[in-house]
Amino acid sequence: DLGASWQWQKVVTDLSLFDHAIEHEIGFDTNTFANINFDDTQRRGATLDVDWKLSNQLSLGGSVTSMTAEFDGGPLSGNKLPGVAEELAKLRISYAPMDNLNLYAESVYTGAVAIDITLRIGLPQLELGAFATSVIKTTTAAATRNADVATISTLTPWFNEAEFTMLVEFIAPAG
Repeated sequence: DLGASWQWQKVVTDLSLFDHAIEHEIGFDTNTFANINFDDTQRRGATLDVDWKLSNQLSLGGSVTSMTAEFDGGPLSGNKLPGVAEELAKLRISYAPMDNLNLYAESVYTGAVAIDITLRIGLPQLELGAFATSVIKTTTAAATRNADVATISTLTPWFNEAEFTMLVEFIAPAG
């Protein structure tokens, strides 16, 4: 990351350039409707943030981010990341009536987002019963099966206690 900050009277402007290489990013697989670990990803872009202090209690601000987000490894290398917008803009107004209390309203614009949707048509199956069961692949002969039993003996490989992502967002009081 590379950043610069300028201040002119009551206006503070920050510019940040970023180039993030991410390993083991968690993403949503629309085929399985589950979270998965993506191959390596890359995010490059810039954020411009402006804050104008109108008074000791009131400020107006906004930010604009432009970025590219792509897979940087594996079979999808060079493709855009699904669910990540190339543009993001925010406009906010903050009011701090007393120390340690900051009230704000924010409007957020998110640009177009790539979404991967796959339609799958499986094997049709008709059966009598109180609920549907899983498909039995057959030939022309009739088939039967034992009762379904679901067992979870471990949370691996999709849950790893040693690796996780946490997002924390906060606003520090002015001053």
